[in-house]
Amino acid sequence: MNQKEFNCDFFSMAKLDQIINQEASFAVIIIFQADEIEQLDEIINRFLIPIILIGKNQTSVTFRKKSSISYFNEKSLDEELFIEKINDFTIYKDFNNIIDIILKDTEISALIYNQKGVINYINRPFTQQTGYNKNDIIGQHVNILKSTEHSLMFYDNILETTKNGLKWAGNLKIKRKDGTSFWEYCVIKPLREIQKEQYYIIIALNRNEIINNRESHTNEIKMAASIQNSILSKPLTNKKISINGKYYPLDEISGDTYHWESLNEDKYIVLLCDVVGHGIGSALVTTVISSIVRDLRNQWRTGKIFLEKLNNQVIKLLSQNKNSKDYYFTAVFLEIDTLQQEIKYFNCGHPPIYYFNKDKLDQLHTKNFPIGLFEDVEFKFDTIQYDNSNELLLYTDGLKDLDMDYDSGLNILETILNRYDKESSDLLSYIEHEYLEHYFDKVKDDITLINIELF
Repeated sequence: MNQKEFNCDFFSMAKLDQIINQEASFAVIIIFQADEIEQLDEIINRFLIPIILIGKNQTSVTFRKKSSISYFNEKSLDEELFIEKINDFTIYKDFNNIIDIILKDTEISALIYNQKGVINYINRPFTQQTGYNKNDIIGQHVNILKSTEHSLMFYDNILETTKNGLKWAGNLKIKRKDGTSFWEYCVIKPLREIQKEQYYIIIALNRNEIINNRESHTNEIKMAASIQNSILSKPLTNKKISINGKYYPLDEISGDTYHWESLNEDKYIVLLCDVVGHGIGSALVTTVISSIVRDLRNQWRTGKIFLEKLNNQVIKLLSQNKNSKDYYFTAVFLEIDTLQQEIKYFNCGHPPIYYFNKDKLDQLHTKNFPIGLFEDVEFKFDTIQYDNSNELLLYTDGLKDLDMDYDSGLNILETILNRYDKESSDLLSYIEHEYLEHYFDKVKDDITLINIELF
């Protein structure tokens, strides 16, 4: 507040009684040459409003018990501190004028309550939002505004935070006079204690529409996640093979997707894709990928041709939109022949496949570009023969890229996989229990796991 906004009157000490009789007209009393005035204590005790003393000799006054007294030495008077002190005192003297001036021409709501929870002040936007006028709510307990949206623990957290002198900020649902409720983004913080009473201010930024839109957006994201889950392949199990997947999005929706299919009683294909990034953009690209994969059904038997056509179609489709042209994805594609006990595998910029070959843990690599980067790429593959009771783990790189500054996630994962005993647990449950339960808070990207058992 600018000091020009104060109306000032000057009186000599001879007019002391006149000042006291007009006390209600003043926000603060400033006494000059304070240390030269006889019976200063007696004079100060006759006032109820805040007092600022300015003297020549002392640097401070420590024997005063009133918290509404401040002393300045005129030789070292700090103008900014002096004005700040006036502001501190006057804001409690006249809530209405001070807050109304600060929040003039805004739609920001403000409410002030004391340490007992009694409301002392509300401004015009607050009355418009809640339907309460000042006569309705001044003197009422702040609980009158509580909605049923939040738990007692939620309100206790606000109380403890502000009682400890800290600021609380967050979305708060407030009950109107007519019983309906609305959302606000609120900041609640303690004001400085004055005259032994603590006050708190609630600033509400009138974001009900934004919060409602966000809530609607959240519901739409949940629906999108449900649709995304519905297009993923379901577990497949027979006497020769078992394929199962688990899906851990970093957000509600993921940039990972997978598909597997039985081509006949002996041949199977498995595809795992990981779109760069995570969130809505990546999730939309996975929907595009799933659609293209199904359109290329006739090419599934030949992985090389399938991946080349998938690559070119993804580039063609995404390049039509300048905002999506930077999306690409890594992928693993497997052709499994259970009659010949042969696996042909393609790795397109993806983490290696883990292969449990009897008691040995191997990694299967092939070097190909990620899909969606370059046109007319030729994809290479490798082939392995397997015996009965072998197992494979396909995963996206969210599993190994942890937010850690000691061992990498990949080293931790390999240590855990080397201890895996398939007699005591299935692989996906084992990884979930031994790895994800301990490190999921450090995950930076979506995680998808696919377990293939060969019998």
